Amino acid sequence: MFLYKTATIVTPSRRRYSYGAPKPPLAQLVRAQSLYLWGPWFESMRADNMNLLHTFNEENASEAEISTYKIRQAARAIVFDADNKVALLYIAKHDYYELPGGGVEEDETIEEACIRECKEEIGCNVEIISEVGKTIEYRKQLKRVNVSFCYVAKVIGEKGISELQEDEIEMGTSTVWVSKEKALELIEERLENSEDLHLYDKYIVQRSIVLLNAIK
Repeated sequence: MFLYKTATIVTPSRRRYSYGAPKPPLAQLVRAQSLYLWGPWFESMRADNMNLLHTFNEENASEAEISTYKIRQAARAIVFDADNKVALLYIAKHDYYELPGGGVEEDETIEEACIRECKEEIGCNVEIISEVGKTIEYRKQLKRVNVSFCYVAKVIGEKGISELQEDEIEMGTSTVWVSKEKALELIEERLENSEDLHLYDKYIVQRSIVLLNAIK
């Protein structure tokens, strides 16, 4: 089944040229204007074509039901630091670990959302290195489809301080840096003892395992 989402064309900041500077060739200007108008749309379509790694539907939502659901796009990141350690968010309230990331806002691309979320949640400027893939979660109780697009990224410069939102602070969110192997161990251990987790929190844990296992 294919899911369609109306594309919203966003206009990023224009590149400005100083007076007296050599003007770029006409062909370059035409291409720049094309990217200005259509770049975000093409970026969104490219992300939609990411490799689908896993679909979560333990509530057995039907195709008819899914066709009425709202779609939420989110960006996730497997972020490596200079010591080749991975950033995990620890959610103390529910005692599980997950990858940094969050919802894509209307005025940004998925990659821009990934970079912003990393800055907010783990306090780091990052550079996206490659695509990992995407996961889809059908959340019947919320009548929503969650599509997570994941990237591999690396830390640029020094690590900073997280800028967490109020609900994230209330959940006891903190950042830990561990090896990829240790990250999987921590997350898988919680999945083995997940009887107390809400189904959608369980999806988060499972999603993190799928994404981490998708990279070498």
